[in-house]
Amino acid sequence: MKYIKVATDDKYNDNNRYQGTYLHGKLESDFGYDIFAFDRKQNFDQGIHNFTLNVEGKEQDVTFFLWKNRLPNRGNPWRGLMVYSKDEQSYQYALEKYKIKTELL
Repeated sequence: MKYIKVATDDKYNDNNRYQGTYLHGKLESDFGYDIFAFDRKQNFDQGIHNFTLNVEGKEQDVTFFLWKNRLPNRGNPWRGLMVYSKDEQSYQYALEKYKIKTELL
């Protein structure tokens, strides 16, 4: 299981953030903010990653859509969205953004 903190949390650590990635949909609503970082350094490659996340003490299945920024000189090296795997509308939105490798989120 993985843990995250949002930027408004005292224990948020920007060193464990994939800058350019955001929480989306109900997951964002549950955390109350979209900018997040993992509790420890992670080594994700570009792709679609499914894992369990601790959300308010409950295990929740999430999907992390992660892709490389095509214009890394203009900002962060990553783009991506993390959503609940069962949040169909948000999942489809994130999948579409992943497929086209959008720069703007």
